[in-house]
Amino acid sequence: MRIAFDATTFELTKGGTTVYLYNLLKNLKSIDPSNEYLSYGAKLFKQNSSLQKKINTIYRETAWRQYSISRRARNDGINILHFPNHYSTIYTRIPTVVTFHDIYILKNSDAFPIGQVMYSKFLIPMVLDKCTKIITVSNFTKNEILHSFEIPFDKIDVIHNGVGESFEVIKDEELLEMIRRKYNMPQKFILYVGAIEPRKNVDKLIDAMQLVRKEREIDLVIVSHGGWKNEFLLNRIKQNNSFIHFLGFVEDSDLPLIYNLADLFIYPSSYEGFGLPILEALACGVQVVASDIEVFKEIIGTDGIFCNPFEIQKFSEIILNTLEKTNKDDIITNATTIQKKFSWEKCAMKTLEFYNSILT
Repeated sequence: MRIAFDATTFELTKGGTTVYLYNLLKNLKSIDPSNEYLSYGAKLFKQNSSLQKKINTIYRETAWRQYSISRRARNDGINILHFPNHYSTIYTRIPTVVTFHDIYILKNSDAFPIGQVMYSKFLIPMVLDKCTKIITVSNFTKNEILHSFEIPFDKIDVIHNGVGESFEVIKDEELLEMIRRKYNMPQKFILYVGAIEPRKNVDKLIDAMQLVRKEREIDLVIVSHGGWKNEFLLNRIKQNNSFIHFLGFVEDSDLPLIYNLADLFIYPSSYEGFGLPILEALACGVQVVASDIEVFKEIIGTDGIFCNPFEIQKFSEIILNTLEKTNKDDIITNATTIQKKFSWEKCAMKTLEFYNSILT
Protein backbone atom coordinates (compact mmCIF):
# COMPACT_ATOMS: atom_id res chain seq x y z
CA MET A 1 0.00 0.00 0.00
CA ARG A 2 1.30 3.46 -0.93
CA ILE A 3 0.13 6.22 1.39
CA ALA A 4 0.92 9.89 0.85
CA PHE A 5 0.63 12.74 3.33
CA ASP A 6 0.25 16.45 2.67
CA ALA A 7 2.79 18.49 4.62
CA THR A 8 2.75 21.64 2.49
CA THR A 9 1.43 23.90 5.24
CA PHE A 10 3.96 22.84 7.87
CA GLU A 11 7.33 24.11 8.94
CA LEU A 12 9.23 22.92 12.00
CA THR A 13 6.88 24.55 14.49
CA LYS A 14 5.28 23.47 17.74
CA GLY A 15 1.70 23.40 16.50
CA GLY A 16 -0.42 20.44 17.52
CA THR A 17 -1.13 19.46 13.91
CA THR A 18 2.59 19.28 13.16
CA VAL A 19 3.16 17.11 16.24
CA TYR A 20 0.33 14.87 15.02
CA LEU A 21 1.73 14.38 11.52
CA TYR A 22 5.30 13.85 12.68
CA ASN A 23 4.40 11.21 15.27
CA LEU A 24 1.86 9.47 13.05
CA LEU A 25 4.37 9.01 10.24
CA LYS A 26 7.13 7.94 12.60
CA ASN A 27 4.98 5.22 14.17
CA LEU A 28 3.31 4.04 10.97
CA LYS A 29 6.70 3.25 9.50
CA SER A 30 7.67 1.27 12.61
CA ILE A 31 4.40 -0.67 12.77
CA ASP A 32 4.18 -1.68 9.12
CA PRO A 33 7.36 -1.05 7.10
CA SER A 34 5.91 -3.04 4.18
CA ASN A 35 3.86 0.02 3.22
CA GLU A 36 5.47 2.93 1.42
CA TYR A 37 4.90 6.34 2.98
CA LEU A 38 5.41 9.55 1.03
CA SER A 39 5.28 13.12 2.29
CA TYR A 40 4.40 15.95 -0.08
CA GLY A 41 5.41 19.23 1.35
CA ALA A 42 7.45 21.60 3.39
CA LYS A 43 10.34 21.17 5.82
CA LEU A 44 8.69 18.88 8.35
CA PHE A 45 11.29 16.13 8.02
CA LYS A 46 14.17 18.05 6.48
CA GLN A 47 16.03 18.44 9.78
CA ASN A 48 15.37 14.92 11.06
CA SER A 49 17.73 12.73 9.06
CA SER A 50 16.67 9.44 10.70
CA LEU A 51 13.03 9.93 9.75
CA GLN A 52 13.81 11.48 6.38
CA LYS A 53 15.53 8.24 5.35
CA LYS A 54 12.28 6.37 5.99
CA ILE A 55 9.88 8.88 4.42
CA ASN A 56 10.10 9.88 0.77
CA THR A 57 9.59 13.64 1.06
CA ILE A 58 8.73 15.54 -2.11
CA TYR A 59 8.83 19.30 -1.62
CA ARG A 60 6.02 21.39 -3.05
CA GLU A 61 5.06 25.00 -2.53
CA THR A 62 1.76 25.58 -0.72
CA ALA A 63 0.36 27.62 -3.59
CA TRP A 64 0.42 24.54 -5.81
CA ARG A 65 -1.33 22.24 -3.33
CA GLN A 66 -4.78 21.88 -4.92
CA TYR A 67 -3.37 20.92 -8.30
CA SER A 68 0.12 19.53 -7.80
CA ILE A 69 -0.64 17.17 -4.91
CA SER A 70 -3.51 15.55 -6.78
CA ARG A 71 -1.46 15.17 -9.96
CA ARG A 72 1.63 13.93 -8.15
CA ALA A 73 -0.36 11.40 -6.11
CA ARG A 74 -1.94 10.04 -9.28
CA ASN A 75 1.44 9.74 -10.99
CA ASP A 76 2.94 8.06 -7.92
CA GLY A 77 0.23 5.39 -7.82
CA ILE A 78 -0.93 6.43 -4.35
CA ASN A 79 -3.62 4.25 -2.74
CA ILE A 80 -4.60 6.69 0.01
CA LEU A 81 -3.95 10.42 0.31
CA HIS A 82 -4.04 11.69 3.91
CA PHE A 83 -4.41 15.38 4.79
CA PRO A 84 -3.56 16.05 8.46
CA ASN A 85 -5.75 19.14 8.61
CA HIS A 86 -8.74 20.55 6.75
CA TYR A 87 -6.67 22.23 4.00
CA SER A 88 -7.33 19.33 1.65
CA THR A 89 -7.47 19.08 -2.10
CA ILE A 90 -10.92 18.51 -3.56
CA TYR A 91 -9.60 17.63 -7.01
CA THR A 92 -8.72 13.95 -6.87
CA ARG A 93 -10.27 10.55 -7.44
CA ILE A 94 -7.80 8.90 -5.07
CA PRO A 95 -9.35 7.86 -1.71
CA THR A 96 -8.69 10.73 0.68
CA VAL A 97 -8.57 10.87 4.47
CA VAL A 98 -8.79 14.23 6.22
CA THR A 99 -8.02 14.73 9.91
CA PHE A 100 -10.05 17.45 11.60
CA HIS A 101 -8.59 18.65 14.89
CA ASP A 102 -11.37 21.17 15.43
CA ILE A 103 -13.60 23.61 13.55
CA TYR A 104 -12.77 26.56 15.77
CA ILE A 105 -12.22 28.85 12.79
CA LEU A 106 -15.92 28.44 11.90
CA LYS A 107 -17.12 28.85 15.48
CA ASN A 108 -15.05 31.92 16.37
CA SER A 109 -14.25 33.78 13.17
CA ASP A 110 -13.13 36.93 15.00
CA ALA A 111 -10.05 35.12 16.29
CA PHE A 112 -8.53 34.68 12.80
CA PRO A 113 -7.47 36.87 9.85
CA ILE A 114 -10.44 37.57 7.58
CA GLY A 115 -8.80 35.99 4.52
CA GLN A 116 -8.18 32.73 6.36
CA VAL A 117 -11.77 32.69 7.64
CA MET A 118 -13.27 33.26 4.18
CA TYR A 119 -11.09 30.55 2.63
CA SER A 120 -11.99 28.06 5.38
CA LYS A 121 -15.72 28.79 5.13
CA PHE A 122 -15.49 28.12 1.41
CA LEU A 123 -13.25 25.05 1.64
CA ILE A 124 -14.36 23.08 4.72
CA PRO A 125 -17.90 22.18 3.57
CA MET A 126 -16.54 20.93 0.23
CA VAL A 127 -13.76 18.94 1.91
CA LEU A 128 -16.24 17.27 4.26
CA ASP A 129 -18.46 16.39 1.33
CA LYS A 130 -15.84 15.18 -1.14
CA CYS A 131 -13.30 13.34 1.03
CA THR A 132 -13.62 9.57 1.40
CA LYS A 133 -13.30 9.40 5.18
CA ILE A 134 -12.73 11.75 8.12
CA ILE A 135 -10.67 11.30 11.28
CA THR A 136 -11.35 13.49 14.30
CA VAL A 137 -9.08 13.55 17.34
CA SER A 138 -11.98 13.63 19.80
CA ASN A 139 -15.66 12.78 20.07
CA PHE A 140 -16.20 16.47 20.78
CA THR A 141 -14.92 17.47 17.33
CA LYS A 142 -16.86 14.66 15.65
CA ASN A 143 -20.09 15.84 17.29
CA GLU A 144 -19.41 19.46 16.33
CA ILE A 145 -19.03 18.46 12.69
CA LEU A 146 -22.14 16.28 12.76
CA HIS A 147 -24.18 19.10 14.33
CA SER A 148 -22.86 21.69 11.86
CA PHE A 149 -22.96 19.75 8.58
CA GLU A 150 -25.01 16.99 6.98
CA ILE A 151 -22.33 14.32 7.17
CA PRO A 152 -23.09 10.59 7.57
CA PHE A 153 -22.22 9.40 11.09
CA ASP A 154 -20.14 6.49 9.82
CA LYS A 155 -18.00 8.72 7.60
CA ILE A 156 -16.15 9.92 10.71
CA ASP A 157 -13.91 7.85 13.00
CA VAL A 158 -12.46 9.14 16.26
CA ILE A 159 -8.77 8.39 16.82
CA HIS A 160 -7.25 10.14 19.82
CA ASN A 161 -3.83 11.76 19.69
CA GLY A 162 -0.95 10.24 21.61
CA VAL A 163 1.53 11.57 24.11
CA GLY A 164 5.23 11.28 23.29
CA GLU A 165 7.37 8.69 25.05
CA SER A 166 9.70 11.41 26.34
CA PHE A 167 6.88 12.75 28.52
CA GLU A 168 7.39 10.68 31.64
CA VAL A 169 8.24 10.98 35.32
CA ILE A 170 11.92 11.96 35.57
CA LYS A 171 13.76 11.38 38.85
CA ASP A 172 17.24 12.54 37.85
CA GLU A 173 17.59 15.45 40.29
CA GLU A 174 20.86 16.64 38.80
CA LEU A 175 19.34 16.85 35.32
CA LEU A 176 16.22 18.59 36.63
CA GLU A 177 18.27 21.21 38.46
CA MET A 178 20.38 21.78 35.36
CA ILE A 179 17.20 22.63 33.41
CA ARG A 180 15.98 24.86 36.23
CA ARG A 181 19.22 26.84 36.03
CA LYS A 182 19.22 26.88 32.21
CA TYR A 183 15.87 28.68 32.11
CA ASN A 184 16.29 30.50 35.43
CA MET A 185 13.09 29.00 36.83
CA PRO A 186 11.98 29.43 40.46
CA GLN A 187 11.79 26.62 43.02
CA LYS A 188 8.00 26.75 43.15
CA PHE A 189 5.92 27.46 40.06
CA ILE A 190 2.70 26.82 38.19
CA LEU A 191 3.14 25.97 34.51
CA TYR A 192 1.25 26.93 31.36
CA VAL A 193 2.28 25.51 27.96
CA GLY A 194 0.51 26.73 24.84
CA ALA A 195 -0.20 29.60 22.50
CA ILE A 196 -0.82 33.15 23.69
CA GLU A 197 -4.14 34.02 22.08
CA PRO A 198 -7.62 35.05 23.27
CA ARG A 199 -9.24 31.62 23.63
CA LYS A 200 -6.42 30.33 25.86
CA ASN A 201 -7.47 32.68 28.71
CA VAL A 202 -3.93 33.35 29.89
CA ASP A 203 -5.20 36.74 31.08
CA LYS A 204 -7.63 34.95 33.42
CA LEU A 205 -4.78 32.79 34.69
CA ILE A 206 -2.76 35.92 35.49
CA ASP A 207 -5.77 37.41 37.31
CA ALA A 208 -6.13 34.24 39.37
CA MET A 209 -2.39 34.09 40.07
CA GLN A 210 -2.46 37.60 41.50
CA LEU A 211 -5.03 36.40 44.05
CA VAL A 212 -3.14 33.16 44.70
CA ARG A 213 0.04 35.07 45.49
CA LYS A 214 -1.72 36.92 48.29
CA GLU A 215 -1.98 33.55 50.06
CA ARG A 216 1.03 31.64 48.78
CA GLU A 217 4.44 32.45 47.32
CA ILE A 218 4.50 30.75 43.94
CA ASP A 219 5.35 31.95 40.43
CA LEU A 220 3.97 31.33 36.95
CA VAL A 221 6.10 29.89 34.13
CA ILE A 222 4.82 30.24 30.54
CA VAL A 223 6.16 28.16 27.67
CA SER A 224 4.80 29.43 24.36
CA HIS A 225 5.72 29.51 20.68
CA GLY A 226 3.56 32.62 20.16
CA GLY A 227 0.04 33.24 18.93
CA TRP A 228 -2.04 36.12 17.62
CA LYS A 229 -4.09 39.05 18.88
CA ASN A 230 -1.86 39.02 21.93
CA GLU A 231 -0.06 42.37 22.06
CA PHE A 232 -1.92 43.53 25.16
CA LEU A 233 -1.38 40.23 26.93
CA LEU A 234 2.33 40.10 26.12
CA ASN A 235 2.68 43.60 27.57
CA ARG A 236 0.85 42.47 30.68
CA ILE A 237 3.22 39.52 31.05
CA LYS A 238 6.18 41.93 30.88
CA GLN A 239 4.58 44.22 33.45
CA ASN A 240 4.29 41.28 35.87
CA ASN A 241 7.73 39.81 35.32
CA SER A 242 8.34 39.79 39.06
CA PHE A 243 6.37 36.53 39.20
CA ILE A 244 5.78 35.57 35.54
CA HIS A 245 8.66 33.82 33.77
CA PHE A 246 8.06 33.83 30.01
CA LEU A 247 10.30 31.19 28.43
CA GLY A 248 8.94 31.42 24.91
CA PHE A 249 10.05 28.54 22.68
CA VAL A 250 11.97 25.72 24.40
CA GLU A 251 13.80 22.70 22.99
CA ASP A 252 11.81 19.48 22.61
CA SER A 253 14.16 17.61 24.92
CA ASP A 254 13.74 20.21 27.67
CA LEU A 255 9.94 20.34 27.79
CA PRO A 256 9.38 17.05 29.70
CA LEU A 257 11.90 18.22 32.30
CA ILE A 258 10.10 21.54 32.69
CA TYR A 259 6.82 19.68 33.24
CA ASN A 260 8.50 17.54 35.90
CA LEU A 261 9.69 20.62 37.78
CA ALA A 262 6.21 22.18 37.95
CA ASP A 263 4.06 22.06 41.09
CA LEU A 264 0.88 22.35 39.03
CA PHE A 265 -0.12 22.61 35.36
CA ILE A 266 -3.00 24.87 34.35
CA TYR A 267 -4.78 24.91 31.00
CA PRO A 268 -7.68 27.41 31.09
CA SER A 269 -8.60 27.37 27.38
CA SER A 270 -12.18 28.07 26.29
CA TYR A 271 -11.98 25.86 23.21
CA GLU A 272 -9.81 22.94 22.10
CA GLY A 273 -10.21 20.01 19.76
CA PHE A 274 -8.08 17.83 22.01
CA GLY A 275 -5.65 19.47 24.46
CA LEU A 276 -2.34 17.62 24.18
CA PRO A 277 -0.49 19.61 26.90
CA ILE A 278 -2.79 18.30 29.64
CA LEU A 279 -1.81 14.73 28.73
CA GLU A 280 1.86 15.67 28.59
CA ALA A 281 1.61 17.12 32.10
CA LEU A 282 -0.20 14.09 33.53
CA ALA A 283 2.30 11.73 31.88
CA CYS A 284 5.05 13.67 33.68
CA GLY A 285 3.33 13.19 37.02
CA VAL A 286 1.99 16.74 37.38
CA GLN A 287 -1.52 17.53 38.60
CA VAL A 288 -3.69 19.36 36.06
CA VAL A 289 -6.28 22.09 36.53
CA ALA A 290 -8.17 22.62 33.27
CA SER A 291 -11.18 24.61 32.14
CA ASP A 292 -14.48 22.75 32.42
CA ILE A 293 -15.04 22.27 28.71
CA GLU A 294 -16.47 19.12 27.17
CA VAL A 295 -13.36 17.91 25.37
CA PHE A 296 -11.16 18.01 28.48
CA LYS A 297 -13.70 15.95 30.39
CA GLU A 298 -13.67 13.46 27.52
CA ILE A 299 -9.88 13.18 27.42
CA ILE A 300 -8.84 13.18 31.09
CA GLY A 301 -12.08 12.52 32.98
CA THR A 302 -11.41 12.15 36.72
CA ASP A 303 -7.65 12.54 36.26
CA GLY A 304 -7.97 16.32 36.21
CA ILE A 305 -9.53 19.10 38.26
CA PHE A 306 -11.87 21.43 36.41
CA CYS A 307 -12.65 25.11 36.80
CA ASN A 308 -14.41 28.04 35.16
CA PRO A 309 -11.53 30.42 34.38
CA PHE A 310 -13.93 33.37 34.14
CA GLU A 311 -14.86 33.06 37.83
CA ILE A 312 -11.54 34.47 39.01
CA GLN A 313 -12.09 34.19 42.76
CA LYS A 314 -13.21 30.56 42.55
CA PHE A 315 -10.46 29.82 40.02
CA SER A 316 -7.83 31.06 42.48
CA GLU A 317 -9.38 29.03 45.31
CA ILE A 318 -9.23 25.86 43.19
CA ILE A 319 -5.55 26.53 42.49
CA LEU A 320 -4.77 27.02 46.18
CA ASN A 321 -6.79 23.98 47.21
CA THR A 322 -5.12 21.80 44.57
CA LEU A 323 -1.64 22.92 45.62
CA GLU A 324 -2.51 22.10 49.22
CA LYS A 325 -4.16 18.71 48.75
CA THR A 326 -2.50 17.08 45.73
CA ASN A 327 -0.92 13.72 46.52
CA LYS A 328 2.13 13.67 44.25
CA ASP A 329 2.55 9.90 44.62
CA ASP A 330 -0.96 9.27 43.26
CA ILE A 331 -0.32 11.48 40.23
CA ILE A 332 3.00 9.76 39.52
CA THR A 333 1.37 6.32 39.78
CA ASN A 334 -1.25 7.40 37.25
CA ALA A 335 1.35 8.71 34.77
CA THR A 336 2.05 5.26 33.34
CA THR A 337 -1.67 4.68 32.77
CA ILE A 338 -1.87 7.91 30.76
CA GLN A 339 1.08 6.86 28.59
CA LYS A 340 -0.49 3.47 27.84
CA LYS A 341 -3.95 4.87 27.14
CA PHE A 342 -2.74 7.66 24.86
CA SER A 343 0.27 6.54 22.82
CA TRP A 344 1.26 7.53 19.31
CA GLU A 345 1.77 3.85 18.56
CA LYS A 346 -1.87 3.17 19.40
CA CYS A 347 -2.91 6.18 17.30
CA ALA A 348 -0.89 4.87 14.34
CA MET A 349 -2.25 1.32 14.69
CA LYS A 350 -5.84 2.56 14.65
CA THR A 351 -5.07 4.82 11.69
CA LEU A 352 -3.56 1.91 9.77
CA GLU A 353 -6.68 -0.18 10.47
CA PHE A 354 -8.70 2.80 9.22
CA TYR A 355 -6.73 2.87 5.94
CA ASN A 356 -7.23 -0.86 5.44
CA SER A 357 -10.98 -0.53 5.98
CA ILE A 358 -11.17 2.00 3.15
CA LEU A 359 -9.48 -0.28 0.65
CA THR A 360 -11.33 -3.49 1.55
